[in-house]
Order: sequence, then structure tokens, then C-alpha cells
Amino acid sequence: MATMLSLLELLTAKGFDLPPKRCKVHFATTGSSGAGPFEAYLAGTFKSWQEDQSHRNFKREFVVSLIQLHRARWLFAGVWRVLGVEPNGRGGFTYRTEAVEQFNPLVGRVIVTFEKKFRQSYPYAETCLDKLQVTELRPEKMSVREFPGFDSVSVSFDELSLIVRDGVPSWKSVLSSFGGIYLIVDSSTGKQYVGQAPGQGGIWQRWSAYAETGHGGNVELRDLLRDNGKEHARRFRFVLLEVADRRAATEYMVAREKYWKDSLLTREFGLNRN
Repeated sequence: MATMLSLLELLTAKGFDLPPKRCKVHFATTGSSGAGPFEAYLAGTFKSWQEDQSHRNFKREFVVSLIQLHRARWLFAGVWRVLGVEPNGRGGFTYRTEAVEQFNPLVGRVIVTFEKKFRQSYPYAETCLDKLQVTELRPEKMSVREFPGFDSVSVSFDELSLIVRDGVPSWKSVLSSFGGIYLIVDSSTGKQYVGQAPGQGGIWQRWSAYAETGHGGNVELRDLLRDNGKEHARRFRFVLLEVADRRAATEYMVAREKYWKDSLLTREFGLNRN
């Protein structure tokens, strides 16, 4: 059986001649605010996203950055040279970094597998860099994350728009096959909207309408965008709460939708009107 290549070995083959003791690894995951590193990567703003830190997390000369795709799968996001750091006036710190250009051709193309069993997001590289196993070297940069499984569907409006625009097969084939109950969260206020996608057309058809219009025809969301502008839809995050067989009875879907509205209090404190 062939031995997998580690990320350290791949970087070394590309001219990485720095000892790991001069580096940290950044395991970038979505924070409690909902602002995600993958969305920043898609928007081309990962550098500034990473430079904004709550603590002095990069106390070494270089940072090897990874973006979580799904549980143990991580996307290589570059090697960064740390140039300096200053307080940002908000209780945190802003770093100045620059990409180490020789590794840019690998950014967005290398996927590694690593079961991260510790909480720390910024470990010293010597503790884990040689344990990150390269499982895929894509011919082109990843533009949309692969379908993560029903229990992990949470996407921003921008990411959903890309998924729908490109008709990403791993998403379309699955979401077209099931109905379900979903949640839309306005990240600027925390207010929530619960909706249902019936079996015909499935979740894919329903979410495609949101990607196209921002409001999907919902009166509540249409009014929200009317008052705040169409760009406000970019603050929406779409979460799949549960799936149902395409043949599920209408009564069943209505009951499940009501259950979630009652549980999350989206009529009293959210965006549902009924």
C-alpha cells in the first residue's frame, strides 16, 4: 500500500526549506459570528480575514494556513510571512502578512486530511505539519466546497449563489432528491426564518429561488430587502434543519415546519409571520 504524502513533504518538494519550529499552523474554521474563512477565500479576502485576530496568535515568522471544508478535510490556503502586529482598537490585534509566493500555485488545490483532536487553532508546526496527509491535488483551484453531508449544510448567500450558478453536481444531485425544512439566519441581527421545501423540485429548487432573488418570494424577506436594499441578502446564511422523502405528505411537511417555528420562536422573535 502506497504511503500518503504529508503536507510537509509536499511543501519541501516545492522549496519549503524552513524548519517547522519557525512556523505555526492555522486551522481556520467558522467563528461564532458566522463569518467563515471559506467565504473569505471565495471573495479573495482570506488574507485580511486571517490578519484580524483576537489574540497574538502568530508568534512565529511563518504561518501555514488551512481552511476547514468538512470535519477532517482541510484546504491549503498558503504560507504567510508575518511582518508585524498592532492592537486594532477593538481589544484584538491586526497582523501584517505577505504570501510566500512560491506556494501560491498550491493554494486552493491541495486538500489534506487531519483528525484535529485538540481545541487549539494555532498549534506549533512541529506538532502536526508532518501529520497532515495530502489526499487530493486538484487540477484547478476550488471555487465551491463539496457537498458536506446533510448534517453539515450551512452556507452563506454568496456561496449558495455560486453553487446554484455553477449547478455543482455534488450539491444539485442530492438537494434535488429530497425535500426538507431549512433555516435562514440574518447574520446582522440574528433573526431567523424557517421554511419548507416540498418534495417536488426538492431543496435545490427552493434554494435556487433564493439565490436568484434573495427573498425566494417570501413576503417577510421581500419586505426586509425592500427596506434594507437587495445587497442585504448577502447577510443571509442557509442551514438545513432536516430532510424528508420527496413523497412526504404535505401535512407532514407543514407539521415539521410548525415544529421548528415553535421550537426556535421565529414567529415571536424572528422573521416568520405565521
